[in-house]
Amino acid sequence: MSSTNPFDDDYDPEPPAAEPEAAPAPVAAPARPVPAVDGKVVVTLKGGTGYDAPWVVIHAATVADAQDQLEDKALGALIERTKRVAAHFSGGGQPSGPARSASTSGGAPRPATPAHQEAPGGEERFCKHGPMKFRSGTSKAGNVYKGFFCQESNRDEQCKAQFIK
Repeated sequence: MSSTNPFDDDYDPEPPAAEPEAAPAPVAAPARPVPAVDGKVVVTLKGGTGYDAPWVVIHAATVADAQDQLEDKALGALIERTKRVAAHFSGGGQPSGPARSASTSGGAPRPATPAHQEAPGGEERFCKHGPMKFRSGTSKAGNVYKGFFCQESNRDEQCKAQFIK
């Protein structure tokens, strides 16, 4: 008998006789065909905050179409089934809950950034766009900084940062 391994000396490139193929499984037609439109609307529903959370992505031709799909009674069943399948697929655990704290390359947890930072002594500074925002932290290069920053959304229009020593 010849081998099916191409690295064996007795390899025969002729494939063995194939078994008769079973009839292909019927494929369900989509409940709602999405017309081919350049400006489509995509709605992503994520089942949690972690990377392992399942997603349900809805593609629609228009905002009205997206709203119709979100109001479809079958969507709730699809979301629940997606959660169950994702939990089973990931080893039977529950779908992801709150995100875990990020860690550094050494595995030690990073300290949480305070939700609200205040300038020393409650100091406030202003620029031509209004009140500046106090921020402090460590740059990507590892330099510690603290200062006031313009809150103008257009970066080209922002005033120069005022750093504190």
